[in-house]
Amino acid sequence: MFVLFVYWITSVEPKLNLLESEWLKYSFCGRPVFIERIMQKRFSTYFDLNYTGDKLKIETLTPYSTLYDVLP
Repeated sequence: MFVLFVYWITSVEPKLNLLESEWLKYSFCGRPVFIERIMQKRFSTYFDLNYTGDKLKIETLTPYSTLYDVLP
């Protein structure tokens, strides 16, 4: 579900810096936990991250249309 949430937030959030997104509160974890979780190696197949401490930019690597086929 976490991968689907990140794909969703990257598609609906107009801001480039996702740390400023109002939608982060719906990730059901605090900002530090969200950052720690998204930086886990197991998610690197789905996202390309650029995190500088105060800015977070996420690029998805797998097309959403094939995501359900790729998820374990």
